[in-house]
Amino acid sequence: MRAAVRANRTPYSDDPAAETGGRFAKLGFYLFLGALALAPLLGGTPVGPDYALAAWGGDSMSGVVRALVLVAALLTTTLGASYHPKLTIAGMIARYGIYGATLWVAMSAFAHTRFFTSPVYVFAMLPEVLNWIVFAVAFALAARFVGQDRANIPRMATALLVGGILCAVVGVLSYGTIPGAERVLHRESATFFSPNFAAGFCALTIPITVALFLVAEGLLSIVIAGVGTALLFSLLMITGSRAGLGLTLAGLTIALTLSLVRRVPLPWKRVGIIIPVLFVSGFVFSAPMLGRVQQTAGSKAPVVTAPMSGGAASGDHSGEFRKETWRGSLAMATENPVFGAGPGTYPYTYSRYARVGWTGQAHSSYLQIASESGFPALVSLLIGIGGALSLGLLQNGAGKTASPILASAILGGIVAALGRSVFDSEWVLLACGVPFFFVLGMLVGAGEIVSHESKQQTALARGGAAVFLASALVLALFVRAGQAERDMLVLASRTSPGTVAPLAKEAAERVHPSDPQIYALAGDYSTAAYLSPSGKRFYQLARGSEREENWDKAVNEYKLAAEADPNNLQTRKALAEAQEKAGDGAGAIFTYLDMVKIAEGPAGKIRAIPELVDTLPAFAYTALGEDALKSGDADEAYQHFVTARKIIEGYSRTTPQYQFTEIATLGGNAPARRAEIRALFTDRILPGGRNAQQKTGKKVEIAFDANKNETLARLDAFVTVPGATSAPP
Repeated sequence: MRAAVRANRTPYSDDPAAETGGRFAKLGFYLFLGALALAPLLGGTPVGPDYALAAWGGDSMSGVVRALVLVAALLTTTLGASYHPKLTIAGMIARYGIYGATLWVAMSAFAHTRFFTSPVYVFAMLPEVLNWIVFAVAFALAARFVGQDRANIPRMATALLVGGILCAVVGVLSYGTIPGAERVLHRESATFFSPNFAAGFCALTIPITVALFLVAEGLLSIVIAGVGTALLFSLLMITGSRAGLGLTLAGLTIALTLSLVRRVPLPWKRVGIIIPVLFVSGFVFSAPMLGRVQQTAGSKAPVVTAPMSGGAASGDHSGEFRKETWRGSLAMATENPVFGAGPGTYPYTYSRYARVGWTGQAHSSYLQIASESGFPALVSLLIGIGGALSLGLLQNGAGKTASPILASAILGGIVAALGRSVFDSEWVLLACGVPFFFVLGMLVGAGEIVSHESKQQTALARGGAAVFLASALVLALFVRAGQAERDMLVLASRTSPGTVAPLAKEAAERVHPSDPQIYALAGDYSTAAYLSPSGKRFYQLARGSEREENWDKAVNEYKLAAEADPNNLQTRKALAEAQEKAGDGAGAIFTYLDMVKIAEGPAGKIRAIPELVDTLPAFAYTALGEDALKSGDADEAYQHFVTARKIIEGYSRTTPQYQFTEIATLGGNAPARRAEIRALFTDRILPGGRNAQQKTGKKVEIAFDANKNETLARLDAFVTVPGATSAPP
């Protein structure tokens, strides 16, 4: 076994090309490793104010990761030795493909903002462009450091392991607080906003950490690698991601197969150790995964995420919902084939193309970049990834290129991550994107041959790179400062809402790029809607007009919101109520008919969380029943009231786990929304149904309100929000 380990160890290079150029340049290398280790800890949430209160991540913390990567690149570029690899065709394709995709993302932002002369959606596009710059820089730095010194491969893999350990410890400790009987219903997110994204990170990382365990020297290194791998596999199991588990095993299989094909000597005793370690970890933490499998097999036991866990509480998306989201995202990309709808704008623009309900990501990294930045960005990216994979496959086990076991594991991890990106938009997170492009860069660097010829990098080239990186760093810090101020205002709005508006008004003039959330907190909904012409902002604008009792204006603004988000029943309900107050009863009936059409179509039947009953259609059916009674059509009225009653009765049977999911979705508005539903049932549905039943003249065996007491008892037994307000939704 020792011979096998020594055969896979890459000695430290004494070649001049491996010199990093002094202490400050080495500081760049270590900063880069630090950024990699911190990425899964700090970058696990998407851009936006929705995660301002997240325990981990948020825009402020993601900004730290961006800054660390850019500072590392700046130090390396300005103070490091010249790097002149002999590029192969595959290496050139890989590099220019990744750089080309990043350039096209930036060009898309330029096109949509008219070279940043228009402020619309700049708050979303600029962070996304910076993310892709960071991805490209991470890719380039990883290739450079590995190309300069193959001994950097295990060092860099160790940084990835450290990041994985930090993330896994958080997840395992959180899982330990869940009572044993509830663990089958739980899905852990750790430092990520969703369990699926945590699983994607594990799929990329586990093959590499297993390889580290196989090649580690020294007892401490062996123990750290083994324990870290066990923790990561435990985290994978408690995410409950079946695709993540399958792709992780596929990545390990690919790594093993490549090693065998390349005739790499494997330390079989350590292989015999790590397999039981993975098995025991999987068995001990198997409850969430078994719960998902049982659900697939037909079990009626719901599987949800932790109550009150923010983004993670959004639950698992059904297969049909995911497929319909893909179709809507493809339509979005087809409608905007060259530059997409704008990088980072998917959460704000997708609803116009949605076939079902709104979602913040395309549930596919490939459709995400195509819909936001256009097909050229996607094609360039795929070409670059293809070049990197070709380069990895051409490394036929030669010790001159890289540690053979690690080289095979890197390729296996990349393939697993690429497969996971089919099912979720992994690269919207720095926690997934930075490690992926880092590992992709390692693969490219391991396959390149460094020129030993003495070449001095021109001052123009070095200076140009320094100017670009310094500009990106300043911009990243500038954006982070604005996001941090916005997040502080969001926090203040939760703790002391009465003091926020004046502070937000001051910040709105100071923060750039202009952020619609700050303007909304300041009460300037008109500017917020201008900066982000989305359904949410038009809805807020209309609510402001309602408070002024300007019903005609509110109706027009609700119509804009419905146009921006056609399947949003909450907006349609508010529009109908505003139309009634504006004296347009006929218009309100047509709006309620639209609600019924949506509820009975794909958007109503294919939902992200089918176990959580949507009560909004009940308001539409009730209004249509009341209108039918006025028109003298008792039979039609009765059918509408029966449908509305069934919706409320179904809602009353919501399990406690999904009651928590509802709370996580509605927050402090949950008690008011539930009170409104109860009043609808007692004050309108039951009286209207009884009246319609009597007017039909038909003999019935069971009264319309026969199950009234049971339904009300279930509604009154719903779990509540500690300290929640009763403000109207």
